[in-house]
Amino acid sequence: MELKILDDIFTVCKVEYALLFDRPTLQHTADGAADWIRMFIKTPFIGMPSGQKEAIIAETVEKIRPELFTNDGWIIDYVRIRVKARKR
Repeated sequence: MELKILDDIFTVCKVEYALLFDRPTLQHTADGAADWIRMFIKTPFIGMPSGQKEAIIAETVEKIRPELFTNDGWIIDYVRIRVKARKR
């Protein structure tokens, strides 16, 4: 379904530019990374017992801690896309 929508957009629009850029975002809570995972990563956890889900999240948080946790809090490292297009 999503690909069909993209096909429709590209049929009626001409993309003038597309830009990917880093968008690190500070999470001010101690559970910032885990909260972000719970909010945005849902599909892999569908039907999984909550204990198993929380264990996976906890293990992930510990693996990313050395790189993404600072004295100020968690830096969530994600990428945005900006697109400019005009209707044909």
